Amino acid sequence: MFQAQNNFKSFKELNNLEERQTKCKQKLNQHPEMIPVILEKHPKSKMPQLNKSLYVRSLSY
Repeated sequence: MFQAQNNFKSFKELNNLEERQTKCKQKLNQHPEMIPVILEKHPKSKMPQLNKSLYVRSLSY
């Protein structure tokens, strides 16, 4: 089946604080009614890798 990737790096490891803040501010400017969410799979998970890690979620459910 799937094997855990040893070269997995999190969003936080790939982007410094300023880059993360900038990306979140851009998402907030594009979608003011939504909130930016970082979603990552656990490195040892058997799920396939996600295409992206930064998503926006509606404030109202």
